Amino acid sequence: MLGPVLQGPAIKVAHHAKYDLTVLLRAGLPVSAPVFDTLVAAWLVDPGRRGLGLKDLAFTELGVEMTPISALIGKGKGQRTMAEVDPVDAAAYAGADVDMTLRLAHWAAPHLEERGARELFEQLEMPLMWVLAEMERTGIRVDAEVLAEIARDLNARAAALEDQIFAGVGHRFNLASPKQLSEVLFGELGIPPTRKTDTGFSTNADALADLAAQYPIIQTIQDHRHVRKLLGTYVEALPLMINYETLRIHTSWQQTGTVTGRLSSTEPNLQNIPVRSELGGQIRRAFVAEQGWLILAADYSQMELRILAALSGDEALTAVYAEGGDVHADTAAYLFQKDPSAVTANERRLAKIVNFGIVYGMGAFGLSRSTGWSRSESAAFIDRYFTRYAGVKAYFDRQLADCAQTGYVSTLLGRRRYFPMLREGSGVDANTRARMEREALNAPIQGGAADITKRAMIDLSAALKVGGYRARLLLQVHDELLLEVPPDEIDAVAALTRAIMTGCVPLPGVSLAVDVAVGVNWGELVRVT
Repeated sequence: MLGPVLQGPAIKVAHHAKYDLTVLLRAGLPVSAPVFDTLVAAWLVDPGRRGLGLKDLAFTELGVEMTPISALIGKGKGQRTMAEVDPVDAAAYAGADVDMTLRLAHWAAPHLEERGARELFEQLEMPLMWVLAEMERTGIRVDAEVLAEIARDLNARAAALEDQIFAGVGHRFNLASPKQLSEVLFGELGIPPTRKTDTGFSTNADALADLAAQYPIIQTIQDHRHVRKLLGTYVEALPLMINYETLRIHTSWQQTGTVTGRLSSTEPNLQNIPVRSELGGQIRRAFVAEQGWLILAADYSQMELRILAALSGDEALTAVYAEGGDVHADTAAYLFQKDPSAVTANERRLAKIVNFGIVYGMGAFGLSRSTGWSRSESAAFIDRYFTRYAGVKAYFDRQLADCAQTGYVSTLLGRRRYFPMLREGSGVDANTRARMEREALNAPIQGGAADITKRAMIDLSAALKVGGYRARLLLQVHDELLLEVPPDEIDAVAALTRAIMTGCVPLPGVSLAVDVAVGVNWGELVRVT
């Protein structure tokens, strides 16, 4: 009875539809479009809203206080399953869910129109939901033996670092205890603390980062923490998350977890494996393709800077990309007043920090911490940057002026982020205003990158199906897409992926670029032209 309805042309309304689609499919009830997800709709109406659960929205938007699930199944050790609940009570509870979901759909539809988000909802977020559901079902293979090998190595490293720390201090202590660590560093060793807390001096990552360059023992402590975190978060945890029916890990994709529009990954979070560290690369070796297949990684090159060039129309910045130049070397040449051919690797690295710092609204203080320059040197470099790229400065000024009028900023595809406290006349302290202004300047860039990547995922998934390819999307990690491809399809899928990713959302005056690499695992990839 349900099958023809779920596969028919009527609109299916659900709250967190991706979950329902997956459960129904496993029960032999595939659902067809169109689907209206009230969770995604409410998020687009107010991306900064904290309570997006059905009961939260029913209370805040409909004034209805719903029965908590604990009233039916209890809590803690005495909790039972829904199968044990009296059918009359279960029907009333489920009926209320249906009632509130439908009411929320009627509430959300006009609000999507009012917020200019209807097209984004229908053309981007709802099609993406199907892609994410398929990626969750596919999962990614993980080699538990590789992780076991890495675990042995990292445990040995952790032990060696501990011995080094204890030798430097002169005795053993509990490294995991902030109190004991604080007493050793700031009491016994006399290192000057940088941050005070209610219970003493802080030993968190930010507090120790300020001291690491000056005190080698603190750098060793930071290294030890990094190793222990990788062990606990990934190397020892991932094998427990392998589904032994599929031999894969099936992460959950959160479509509504950020205010910028970026996707997030949970249980486990596969987007936070360190990219540039040697240890992060080791962990990525454990993510492997289907036996006999290959991993294909396609990564947007400097997408946020290209978006900034397109949005600002800055002549110097767009010219660098139009000529296929190196934007970091170009910036370094100007900042350090030398010929581009004479720019050193370190000067290019510093210019890269400035370029991406500008995208995130970094001021002199933040730039000083990232580069080691003094505050005055950092301010001077930012001034020189805006002299070189005057169009960027003019764009930022326009953005803040527009935001003061409307209370929001938006991406090229119309994704809005609201800043009501930046509207003219709003009373807000200087520090809060400065933080909000940085976020307002970055939102169209970071949100635009999210929109483009989502569009690419939708178009690529469709093209693979239309072309009859066996290749499939596995992961999205910020500006990178990861696919699993049989060898006989690798050349065609690589070309298709690059074409779709670079052409899915045309940018005014700037071309997108994508680097493609192939290998038997995620950590050992060879770039292809």
